[in-house]
Amino acid sequence: MTLRLDRARSRLISGFIDAYLKLNATEQAEFDTNIKDLGIEQTEKVMEIVTSWMEEGIKRGRKEGREKGLLEGLQKGRQEGRQEGLQAGRQEASLQTAQDDIIEILEARFARVPVTAKKEVRAVTDRQGLRALLREAATSTSLKEFRQRLTRQS
Repeated sequence: MTLRLDRARSRLISGFIDAYLKLNATEQAEFDTNIKDLGIEQTEKVMEIVTSWMEEGIKRGRKEGREKGLLEGLQKGRQEGRQEGLQAGRQEASLQTAQDDIIEILEARFARVPVTAKKEVRAVTDRQGLRALLREAATSTSLKEFRQRLTRQS
């Protein structure tokens, strides 16, 4: 403060002090006491420097906080995306398995199942509808009867 440096040099020195001379609680209390003993003009100059340190510290803290928050957000988003993808994949596999099971029962019971009938079964994507079709595939007396019931469900 007593060196009467221009603002740029003053900020350079204050940046150095801020980076390398961290005050512990005792040193901070001593600093605060010494500031109280200064005159008004000197106190204002010291506080101007201290304020610039604080502003720089706040800027750094915000930047670090944003970076950390962004990184944590990305990690959480990736994790949630993986979980949703796995869940969707399981649901898709479960639906496909149910559709395959229905077609397999029809082929076991009626030998040849037309491609159009297979497509109609694959078009059903709700679980309840597939459960009902599984029962129909097991209990229908003919493929024609199954397809009639399939058409009513669609």
